[in-house]
Amino acid sequence: MKAIVIDDEKHFRDMLVELLREAAPQIEILDICPNAEKAFLSIKNNKPDVVFIDVEMPGMSGVELIDKFPNREFEVVFTTSHDKYALKALKQEAAEYLIKPINIIDLLSAIEKVEKKKKRSVQKPTHYNEKEAQLIALHTGDGIAFYDVATIIRCESETNYTTFYFTGGDKIVITKQFKDVEQMLQPYGFYRPHKSHIINLAHIKKAYKGDGAYIVMKDGSTVPISRQKKEEFWTRFGN
Repeated sequence: MKAIVIDDEKHFRDMLVELLREAAPQIEILDICPNAEKAFLSIKNNKPDVVFIDVEMPGMSGVELIDKFPNREFEVVFTTSHDKYALKALKQEAAEYLIKPINIIDLLSAIEKVEKKKKRSVQKPTHYNEKEAQLIALHTGDGIAFYDVATIIRCESETNYTTFYFTGGDKIVITKQFKDVEQMLQPYGFYRPHKSHIINLAHIKKAYKGDGAYIVMKDGSTVPISRQKKEEFWTRFGN
């Protein structure tokens, strides 16, 4: 397997690299990165099998970095000095979550889990299509409608109703709290730039700065970026 190590603290980087070379010589370390910004480019260029990454780092956090790869093909092993981030790691479907200082036994266990996950991935049938499994069920007035998540462009909330807009111009209105809609769609690469709007990141065309910051979707529709979300949006995507 090929790996990338990411940590803002040099002594932790050196410690983990030494442990990997001692405990897992089968792993080739492609790169060692001091921050998430450099790691983002390294992951894109090197295409690792596994990434060992610190959860909390200055600037972009490890969780935010992994968010930039919604359809990632690599496994993730989070490392941190605090166990309070365990839930975040689990939500990212990480292979393992290691508490510093890392010992060899825990590291070997993490590597074993990564290898098993990679093996299961390789053993998927050649006709398997990940998108086929990404269906959501929306309750309508007369039953349940099933939609491919990839066809959802955006969602808009108005009082107790949420309107889903799809590719091809279709739309559907359901009665569901917007926070529940957000929770349902977040694992599939959706983002909430405004209290009344959720967008599919795969359908963004352009974003505009300024006092009236907004996003243009590929279908030509526009979505505002709230004042509360402006800094988060440009920090997350501007990098």
